[in-house]
Amino acid sequence: MNKNELRNIIRKRADGLSDEYIKSASCAIAEKLINLQQFKECESLFIYVSTPKEPDTFHIINEALKSGKKVYVPKCGQNHTMKAIRIHSTDELQAGYMGISEPVGTEEADRIDIAVIPCICASTDGKRLGHGAGFYDRFLADCDAAKICLCFERLISDDIPMDKHDIYIDIVITEKIRDA
Repeated sequence: MNKNELRNIIRKRADGLSDEYIKSASCAIAEKLINLQQFKECESLFIYVSTPKEPDTFHIINEALKSGKKVYVPKCGQNHTMKAIRIHSTDELQAGYMGISEPVGTEEADRIDIAVIPCICASTDGKRLGHGAGFYDRFLADCDAAKICLCFERLISDDIPMDKHDIYIDIVITEKIRDA
């Protein structure tokens, strides 16, 4: 199965997720991330702004801001490039590329400790299937931050094809508690 075929299958599965499941799973995922030692100790966080069928990141963003972390979110540019732009509040977001919320500011990150990355699906061993435009793979190629992917357990797949330019994720967080 190629990436586009898998994307179509997973998107259909995601469309079937109930609002109740998304809300409950998002809360559990957010708490797991917030309680990670790496999160507690980090000074700067790059994190995507979630869309309705993704694990909700607004609680995480607000917790990071409240605890004094520098928070950066993606701003998409030409040629499928992306910059990490600082926000001080979620009020600094507006609709951008593909209707996804982006920062209105211009202050770019000088350092990122943790990068929280979205996915269509992920595997427990760090494979990630993105939306297909390559924004994150290009961005992460030069980023030495800890890479964390948030994924609903119901969208986990171990059969994700990987190309040589695809970036592996260090930690995949779902709502499920796994044995260490």
